[in-house]
Amino acid sequence: MTSKKKVFKIINFNKKLEKYANSKTFSVVEDSGFEYKSVERIFDHIEKVAKIPSVLSEYFVREYIIKQLKLINRTYRVDKVGNVYVLPKNESKVLLSAHMDKQAKPNYYDSDSSIVGKLDDAIGIGIILALLKNNNFHGLFTIGEERGLLGSKYAVKNDLIPSGVDKAVVIDVSPRPPKKGVQFYSSFNNKRASINLVEIVVNIAKSLNVNIQPMSGAINDGTILIRKIKDTIAFESYIDNFHSSNECCQKKEIIDIYRIVEGILTI
Repeated sequence: MTSKKKVFKIINFNKKLEKYANSKTFSVVEDSGFEYKSVERIFDHIEKVAKIPSVLSEYFVREYIIKQLKLINRTYRVDKVGNVYVLPKNESKVLLSAHMDKQAKPNYYDSDSSIVGKLDDAIGIGIILALLKNNNFHGLFTIGEERGLLGSKYAVKNDLIPSGVDKAVVIDVSPRPPKKGVQFYSSFNNKRASINLVEIVVNIAKSLNVNIQPMSGAINDGTILIRKIKDTIAFESYIDNFHSSNECCQKKEIIDIYRIVEGILTI
C-alpha cells in the first residue's frame, strides 16, 4: 500500500501538474528544477518523437531515446532486433514499456487542451522518458508492436527480461473511447495481474482523484509480457483519428497516466 507520506507527495505534485494541464504550450527546458520539469518534458518528448519518421524503421526514434538516456546518465543496451533495455540505477522489480514504431507519417501540433499528431506511441515514450530522470525502474522500448508485437515476443522468447522484474506497466494508446477516465488493463488473453496490484492502482488513482476505466481485450505488448511477468498491467489514453498523422489526445489524460505510474513507482 502507498504510505500517507508518499500519497501526500504525489497529491502535492498533482497540484503543480494541473497548473500545466491546460497550458497552450510546453516549452523545452533544461534538466533542472522541480521534478525534471516533468510536465514540460513529457510533452517536449512527445512532440519530438511524434515528428520522427518510424513507419519503416525504428532507427531514428531509437537514436533519440538513446541520446536522452545518455543525457541523464542511464545505462542501456540494445538487442539484436533493436529493442532498447534501460537498466535501473539501483535494484528494481518494475519495468515500464512503450513501443517505437508507428503507422503513419510524423506530425505534431499543440491545440490548447489537447495535442494532435502521430501520437502512437510517442505518448508512452514521452511519459517513460520524463519519469526516468528521478525514478528507478527498468525500461523497455520495443520494435514492431504494430507489426505483430515483434519486439516483446523476441524479448520474452529469448529470455531478455531481467529476472528480478515482477511487475510490468505498458503505456500505449487506444481508439476505443472509455466511459470515463484512463483506460486500465489488468488482464490479457485470460492471464490476469494479481488482485493486490489492481488494488494498489485503484487506491493510487483514488488518492489522486483520477478516474480509471477497467478494460479488457487489449492488443499491446502486455499481451506478450504477461507470459514472463505475471503482474503485467497497461494504461492507454484515448486518441481520435487512430493510426493517422492527426491522432488527437487530451493533455489531462496523458498527465493522469503519468501521475498514476509515478505513484506505482513509489510503493
